Amino acid sequence: MTYEPHSPSRDERPPTSVLLSEIRPVTGLPSTKSSTANTEQQSQLDGSPEQILLGARTLDLILVENWGNPLATGLTGIEIVEGTDNILSLKYGQLSSNVKSKNLKNLVNRENVTTDSKNMWCVPLQQDNVVISIDLCEFKYLSGMFHQVKSKK
Repeated sequence: MTYEPHSPSRDERPPTSVLLSEIRPVTGLPSTKSSTANTEQQSQLDGSPEQILLGARTLDLILVENWGNPLATGLTGIEIVEGTDNILSLKYGQLSSNVKSKNLKNLVNRENVTTDSKNMWCVPLQQDNVVISIDLCEFKYLSGMFHQVKSKK
């Protein structure tokens, strides 16, 4: 990306804690059309006035429920979208999990739409949530994450 979104002053920042607001916490900047700088940023976002970018250096993906298998949970892949259309190229060394697993590398092998267990990441379901941490190596502005859920056989 060749630009950085406007950083709001402390007074402009939306509540980011459930304790400070009765509404769900906001994790991005609200879209406004009042300033020229903001209008220029919106045009750089492919004309999408509703686009919100989240800035982060690390991400935690928390798996709280699975589909179908009472003993295990898993995914077939993860993709992170930087800006509006750039899929980040994640490497195995950028991933970690609170559950030991030999096949964590399968989340970034680009075989995301599969029913082949050799290309899946699967771990035993625990009482605690399963957490996958992603180190982006530097601060990046993100607009989305795709995670493919492990298919039932």
